[in-house]
Amino acid sequence: MALILLTVTTTLIITVIKSSLALSLGLIGALSIVRFRAAIKEPEELVFLFLAISIGLGLGANQVAVTILSFIVISAFIWARHFSFKKEENQNLYLSVSGKMSKDLTLKKITEVLKKYSRSVHLKRFDKKNEDLEASFLIDLDSFDDLEKLKNDLNALSKSISISYLDKLGFH
Repeated sequence: MALILLTVTTTLIITVIKSSLALSLGLIGALSIVRFRAAIKEPEELVFLFLAISIGLGLGANQVAVTILSFIVISAFIWARHFSFKKEENQNLYLSVSGKMSKDLTLKKITEVLKKYSRSVHLKRFDKKNEDLEASFLIDLDSFDDLEKLKNDLNALSKSISISYLDKLGFH
């Protein structure tokens, strides 16, 4: 999906800068600023930044007709995608667990506790350095009660455990 948007956006940029060295160098500068200043977490975020740069570049280079036409096509595509390809996003909590590994604190045991209280569990990152363990998950909880039970069961695994929660969507 993001690749189609990126393709159309790239076509707009190439159409605008194809014969101008100054615009090409300006684009390199703009992209380097975006690369170092923006915390991009999703590929779609990068595509939208690229789209914004291409629209600014097109309007700044007096390529108004091409820019507006491209913007209309891209907007129609985004609008159609919004209504027809709804992305299922069930997870409502980021969870990070860290501590000293032991027979009671393993990735398997952490995952078992998470599955006990969560509708879905997705491991996103796992790091093991010496005896230190750090695991990050996306989980789906129904209530604060489940969160409290989950916390208590994870704390029962080890005294060295550290748990961080970050709300993503809120509880249902």
